[in-house]
Amino acid sequence: MTKGKVNEMSIFVFKVRLAVLHDFVDRLKANKVHYILQKNMLKQYAQDLNIRLTEKMILDLLS
Repeated sequence: MTKGKVNEMSIFVFKVRLAVLHDFVDRLKANKVHYILQKNMLKQYAQDLNIRLTEKMILDLLS
């Protein structure tokens, strides 16, 4: 694979992971999970997907 293909694949994988993360947040909100639990679950799920989230990102996702 060329370097360009690797970068395209990395971007694609990141976008898919981000979409999965957004879906997870939507499901948390739909199930009316307590906010503190939402934050903890979101942090763990993002970590499982190898995505680092700042507190601001978490607040933006959950708002």
